[in-house]
Amino acid sequence: MKWLSNKGVVLFVIIALTSIVVIYASVRSSAEQNPRPSPDVSQTTGADMQPSPELPQGWKIVTQNGISYRYPEALETDFISPTDWPPQVEYVNEIFSCTEAGNETERTGKTKQTTINGTKYCVSAVAEGAAGSTYRTYTYSRSFDKGTLYIRFSLRFPQCMNYDDLKRSECTNEQNTFDINVLADTISKSIQKN
Repeated sequence: MKWLSNKGVVLFVIIALTSIVVIYASVRSSAEQNPRPSPDVSQTTGADMQPSPELPQGWKIVTQNGISYRYPEALETDFISPTDWPPQVEYVNEIFSCTEAGNETERTGKTKQTTINGTKYCVSAVAEGAAGSTYRTYTYSRSFDKGTLYIRFSLRFPQCMNYDDLKRSECTNEQNTFDINVLADTISKSIQKN
């Protein structure tokens, strides 16, 4: 009887690992089938665009679809990494609105309205797990120049429980204290229409 119980556990582990591989492959396949156009990334430090005082120095400048904005080339983190980077910014000539709904792990994700440094945002997040990490895609939208501005990017969060005690603690602390809202707001505040 014990052999049958061990066989069930082994079968469960095989099915779970196969599911993770299939999800990971489908996420990567979808990204490869729907490539995003590469924006014009300028490495100048501000001759053509003056940074506001609250923007970190040394951020890269992107110009795409008549919009310029700044973003950090890399995050100063050890346990959070960008996957769809640089962020994509889009202006839509529609009135800003936000409908709160959902759950981050559902296909459509979770959407909520929040205020960051005095600016109202509609924040959507979709999470997918794959091979020891969670990939989260964020969309921040806000009112901008009589329309709506969208900022989209994805981040990878490794499962902290996969590390030894010291690294696990560092990972958990970093993931709990990293403020994604401040990152998105700082990018948002750098946006200018050309």
